Amino acid sequence: MRRYGVNFDDVANAIKKSSINLSSGNIKSDTGTLQLSTRNLGNTLEDFNEIVILQTPDGGKIKIVDVATVIDGFDDKDSRDFFIDVGTERTTQTKGLMVMSSDNMNVVKTAKSARNWIDKIQDDLPEGVSLALWTDQSNLYHDRMSLILRAAYGG
Repeated sequence: MRRYGVNFDDVANAIKKSSINLSSGNIKSDTGTLQLSTRNLGNTLEDFNEIVILQTPDGGKIKIVDVATVIDGFDDKDSRDFFIDVGTERTTQTKGLMVMSSDNMNVVKTAKSARNWIDKIQDDLPEGVSLALWTDQSNLYHDRMSLILRAAYGG
């Protein structure tokens, strides 16, 4: 990174600018409405390696692959997390999964989809394995938006 004169912020900004989903409006016709959107999300190691961080005056490109090693996978940590059911005082070993939406996604819709997925997948899990929703922060977003709307429209 030093050799190319880029820093962590340059890399983070390049990734953020290259990973975007934007609504571009609608086209209405007699047969229905077509929603236009821009989708440019990196999904593979190759996609991320090719993200341009900096373009030189002579047309050269500094890419992620030039300054970093991208690993397509998970960090396999041997963690010991436990969930204690206060009602039964039963302790269970757990693993966490965090679902996050991007800046431009509908937070409430994402949370609803995650809850529906948990309900749908329960019966297909191996014996002794279950999924539970620990916390859902979409309600904070929903409550704030409702407050803003009430303030704006005097409700």
